[in-house]
Amino acid sequence: MIGIGVAWASITGVPYIMAIEMIRKERRGVYMGVINMMIVIPQFIQTLTFGPIYKHLLGDHPVNAMLFVAVFLVIASLLIEWIDTVRTRTRGCAPPPCPPLRLPWPDQGAPRRMSSVTYTTIVAGVGDVEANTHVIDRACEMARLCDAALLLVAGFDPVSARDKARINESAPVADVRVGLTEDQAYAVVEKARDTAVERGVALAQGVVVEGTAVNAVTLVTLETEADLVIVGSKGVDSLFGRIFGAVSVQVLRKSKCDVLVVVP
Repeated sequence: MIGIGVAWASITGVPYIMAIEMIRKERRGVYMGVINMMIVIPQFIQTLTFGPIYKHLLGDHPVNAMLFVAVFLVIASLLIEWIDTVRTRTRGCAPPPCPPLRLPWPDQGAPRRMSSVTYTTIVAGVGDVEANTHVIDRACEMARLCDAALLLVAGFDPVSARDKARINESAPVADVRVGLTEDQAYAVVEKARDTAVERGVALAQGVVVEGTAVNAVTLVTLETEADLVIVGSKGVDSLFGRIFGAVSVQVLRKSKCDVLVVVP
């Protein structure tokens, strides 16, 4: 019974955790309700139909019922692989001072060897310059040692135009957003890029992505085929981070390349 309880908690809880990663914060309430419907409606159908199925198809035998359920659990686990959790749109920083993101990179000469590892493209998450100074420092150090291109990534999460209009109808608010605004994200990457240039990085590029910090870093890493991601450890020890996974933990799960988590 304990195993069944753990399985039931996972089945009902995991869809919500997956949705949190893909849905903008201001729309989560709506989609949480939709997900709840997708759980409750099948339960209602099962309540009406499983009695005849259990009696006539499964021979009124509990072992057959458990095998029947196991088959559908395996099918569900295979279908999970089709879900794409990256649903963001990239926007290269508008020039000046950040030129658009262009590939392939200009020829900067052959990368130097650092021990036995060579990195050519490094992605660093810089959602907050002040809080992520240690991340920028380490990213600049690695980029100089490897003569690598350094991508400084920030995500923003805007309120949709429809929701903003509805808010403005009830109260005159100039701009309502969750987390970094788009302008703030541009300012963050521009400041981080200036810092990287001052510290001798040959090729530093700012990239702004609409979406969460995790999806921003993951998407840029995939599109540029980066071979190293550098993120901070913020939130690892917090209650929210332990339940839903801090940014660094989620990046570790999703990245297909090396990940360096920098502790302050």
